[in-house]
Amino acid sequence: METLTDRRASKRWDGREETEDVYEQGPGLAALSLCESLILALTETGVLDSREARGVLDDAITAHRNASDARDAREAHNAAASLIERIREGVVSVLRERQLG
Repeated sequence: METLTDRRASKRWDGREETEDVYEQGPGLAALSLCESLILALTETGVLDSREARGVLDDAITAHRNASDARDAREAHNAAASLIERIREGVVSVLRERQLG
């Protein structure tokens, strides 16, 4: 069974040692989940169409990819962009299933 100590000593997505408390990541993950749910709800109710939903996510990805020149900030922004890309893939998949179903 993995403990919090084990998780703190694990490798990060970029291969560096994880030094943060795992609970510090919770707010960011919660925010991403809420945004994904809101985008799906907005498309389900017709406030956004699938093209607009994808555009919102594409804009967020672009903003993070172009956000900073500082190395640490750039790594954080690239990680955020990668997570948003995964959310975009999930949203597009759900929207495609809705259209087929």
